[in-house]
Amino acid sequence: MLVFLRMKHLDIINSLFKRQNVVLLVGGSMLYIDAICNGIDNMPDSDPEIRQMLNDKLKTEGIESLRFQLKKIDPDYYNSVDLKNTNRILHALEICIMTGKPYSSSFQNPKNKTISIIKIGLNCERKFYMIKLITC
Repeated sequence: MLVFLRMKHLDIINSLFKRQNVVLLVGGSMLYIDAICNGIDNMPDSDPEIRQMLNDKLKTEGIESLRFQLKKIDPDYYNSVDLKNTNRILHALEICIMTGKPYSSSFQNPKNKTISIIKIGLNCERKFYMIKLITC
């Protein structure tokens, strides 16, 4: 879904660049902004049966068994992932099983960058932010 939204937004951004030299993208979550700026990998949807099978294995054999399976299937991702993050290990294994490919191979495609980006982050103390919310 995020891949589709990125393509739609890039079409809008590109049409704006035909009329303007500068386009501002304001707001959004970090995932949204990162997807627009850097692209996002097109991952398959979750498979409930595979996820359940992996969760059952987690309950019966523990996380170490899943780590060993990931190390065997995708040593590159195993060496980069936080091995304490059960959700990431489960997700990687799920994708490996569904696609028959290492999860890390999903990240090896270069992302198309069609625009130059300057990121500016604004930050203020929480108390000032809360005052602004209350007075609005």
